[in-house]
Amino acid sequence: ELIEKIVSEQHHSIYHHFLMAILSKPTSWFSVSDRTLKYIQYSSGVVFSTFLSISSGINAEYGEKIVSEQHHSIYHHFLMAILSKPTSWFSVSDRTLKYIQYSSGVVFSTFLSIHLLNTFSANLGPLVYDELQRLLERYYQNKFLEPFVVFGSLGVHIVSSVWRWFKRYQNEKNNLENPMKIPKQNTPNLPSLYHRYAGWFLMFVIGGHISFTRLPVLWFSNWNPNFSYSTYTLETYPYLMYPYYILLASAGFYHMTYGLMKMPNFPNYRKFLSAPVPVKNHPIFWGSVGAGLLVCVSSVLALGGNFHYVSKFFYPVFRSQQRTIFTALKIY
Repeated sequence: ELIEKIVSEQHHSIYHHFLMAILSKPTSWFSVSDRTLKYIQYSSGVVFSTFLSISSGINAEYGEKIVSEQHHSIYHHFLMAILSKPTSWFSVSDRTLKYIQYSSGVVFSTFLSIHLLNTFSANLGPLVYDELQRLLERYYQNKFLEPFVVFGSLGVHIVSSVWRWFKRYQNEKNNLENPMKIPKQNTPNLPSLYHRYAGWFLMFVIGGHISFTRLPVLWFSNWNPNFSYSTYTLETYPYLMYPYYILLASAGFYHMTYGLMKMPNFPNYRKFLSAPVPVKNHPIFWGSVGAGLLVCVSSVLALGGNFHYVSKFFYPVFRSQQRTIFTALKIY
């Protein structure tokens, strides 16, 4: 009796579309190489082992009755699988890592773009900023989408980026040891270097940003980092938070903009992997980026209450919440 109410025509058509896409070419599934399947198998085992390690660590506090020999043997099996051939991870080609890195970056940009849009709306005042934030949070704080679109894609992007850097480091080290076998390498241009530096900066600060914007939900059911909360933070710690917010917004804007400029070649990923779209040192490029960076700076200044009146009604609440967070993190 509830089927027709729950399964609407829209859901049925989407389900039918994906079902036909899967069944139309079933033999294409078997064209995947064994090397790729082995990588997927090994990666999923490593991911599952992180759960087992955490589970074993938590249960160990309650004694041997909870942590059975079966759990311990399974955990030991995965741990040995990880440690037995650590160098096999580096056999993954740079082309594959580049595709994973770029794909995850595109997925994460769907969140970052609207997050920056919300930040830019601070120039229009607290009312516009808070209303737009409430609207956009329905997407990027959705309990089904956030673990994958935000945290999942970000984690994959960081891991693949560090992985590629380590492979480059290993190659350069091998080249120094064998100078007669130095392969030809492309020297990154200035925009590419800035893109790389922005990515490294974001990687080191993004954990703190997430910790102080999303984790407080664990302590406070009424947690709402709105316009006035940003103003309170900037007024309380101006010498720390102004540079931090300006660098965070600017690095995020530049890293995303430069990366998405390669998007026209993204559907034809084989062409992209072999010859990425070059971003030249052109006045139009630097003019567009410069304008965006100026908006980042003006947005942070607006959040600091320099352009609009900001109510201080919730300042006592923010102060109490921050003390609780700092106490829990043992900062004070």
